[in-house]
Amino acid sequence: MLIISTVMMVAGCVPGNGVTVRATGGIDPADTDFIKEARLLFRIAACAGMEPVPERISTEIINQHCAELEPAMKKYAGEYVDSMKTLLAGYLSAKLLTTVIYPFGGGDLLSALTTYPDATEFYTLSLELAGDIRRMDVLDDEQAYTGLKSLRDMCENLISLRNSPTGTVNTNETLKATQRGNFPGLIALAFIALAIHGQEPVSLRYFELEENGNIHYLGADEIAARQGTLATPLLKEWTSPDFSAVFSNYELRFKPRGEAGPIRIHRHIAVNLANPYFDPDSPVYRHLKKKGSVAAMTKGALYLLWRDGFTNIRNYLIDQIDFMISDSTGLSPLHLPPSLFHYTAIGRFEGLFDVQDPFIPHNAALIEVFKHQPYRPLPYRYGYPDKANNPHMIFVQRRTSE
Repeated sequence: MLIISTVMMVAGCVPGNGVTVRATGGIDPADTDFIKEARLLFRIAACAGMEPVPERISTEIINQHCAELEPAMKKYAGEYVDSMKTLLAGYLSAKLLTTVIYPFGGGDLLSALTTYPDATEFYTLSLELAGDIRRMDVLDDEQAYTGLKSLRDMCENLISLRNSPTGTVNTNETLKATQRGNFPGLIALAFIALAIHGQEPVSLRYFELEENGNIHYLGADEIAARQGTLATPLLKEWTSPDFSAVFSNYELRFKPRGEAGPIRIHRHIAVNLANPYFDPDSPVYRHLKKKGSVAAMTKGALYLLWRDGFTNIRNYLIDQIDFMISDSTGLSPLHLPPSLFHYTAIGRFEGLFDVQDPFIPHNAALIEVFKHQPYRPLPYRYGYPDKANNPHMIFVQRRTSE
């Protein structure tokens, strides 16, 4: 049995680990925290927490939203999370303390917490910008109604247990929808993830990465000075945000609900991971490199890691991961030297549901991996299914010298 026992210490607030504790320019760190707005969003969107609801927002609207959303949240927690926890317990050491990198992760803190329940630091990297949580300060009934309806539509893909391009929900359209509207969609989805996993927000800050990869937290004055200029999408075909680029990246600290700790961290970084943008000289690359050895995951990622235009993020993962969990859209066997990495196949894989010419050799190699390993059952879909609609999961572990 494959057991992961490496302990990677996370120094979340050590400057040498890519974090500047105090925002530059003499800004008080307290001036960067939007926890009041975060707690209100947590209460309204995720149906959790005790934050009082302002009189300008009808509790009837919130109750209706929660009556529709909570059954799906409970089903996901009781079936999917518990099932995956049991499955992964046989492969992940309970003492695994790790930084998790989730490329093409969108707002999917939910899957990250499900996949690595004991991790202490999570990074999601994707085209989507976080959004302006200050909109909670002026939210009214009409905005709450339309915003919550839109949020439920977004959630359908994440918590319906059918996350697949062959299903009825389009993941890309879900993520595009987070870029406009009355709520900061990506943050709202993260809060629903916290609620499902029994967590609650402790702080919420926006940040930028300096040239050396260190974090610079943004204060209220900096945000106010730049809030009037709308962000441009990081991909031409993506939805244009209706908020400023100053709200691109967020850091969310959270803990078990009602307890003192431990406090864990989720950072979302809006970034185009294609080669021209993500390279060894980019701030995002430098920041992640400071983390040293990491765990990683990806799913539903359009096989971008197999494409020639994404070699920088692929090579970063090959250099830095000790362990990675994915569906078939993870690292190809043709990109991983067998002398350095070991594959463990879960479920069944008979081939991609859509084999494009560049993918033919990778598809064949992955079929061979599953063919030569014993069948290990996977109760639910994890990202894409194969061409026969089989669920599958892949563990990649770096070999040790022992």
